[in-house]
Amino acid sequence: VEALLRRLEVNPESVLVIAGDELVTRDTRLRDDERVEIRPVISGGCTDIRTTQRASEEKQS
Repeated sequence: VEALLRRLEVNPESVLVIAGDELVTRDTRLRDDERVEIRPVISGGCTDIRTTQRASEEKQS
């Protein structure tokens, strides 16, 4: 996996690699005929701290 990501110039910290139906790590050795998906790592959440604080305060009331 690591060699594939390097060849594609993909930052390994920014993607998940799935071989077949399994999430694999960078040290996984891939077969030549293996189907591989490279998916971006996506994280989310509230970008407005005021909204988060307000929601927290409402829960405490």
